[in-house]
Amino acid sequence: MSIRAFIPPFNFRTLLLLGFYFVVAVFSYCFAYELRFDFEVPSHFAADRLDSVWWATGLKLTLLYATGQFGCLLSYFRLPDVCCACFSACC
Repeated sequence: MSIRAFIPPFNFRTLLLLGFYFVVAVFSYCFAYELRFDFEVPSHFAADRLDSVWWATGLKLTLLYATGQFGCLLSYFRLPDVCCACFSACC
């Protein structure tokens, strides 16, 4: 048995999800820093954020891919589910 049997295939959907998750992970990481410091991040922490966002996001995406989570996170979430979630959040 080769190692290739354990690696999920890279197709267009996987690469698209990888890009989407990368953007969301970077945004959420930076937004968490802003919330932590009430949107006034000290300069030495801002520099630290820029240094650590890349390895933290890379680690998160690597673990998502290694555990096979790219294939199932969005597969059972349809537009009617989005409408129900938005309706329940607003009401």
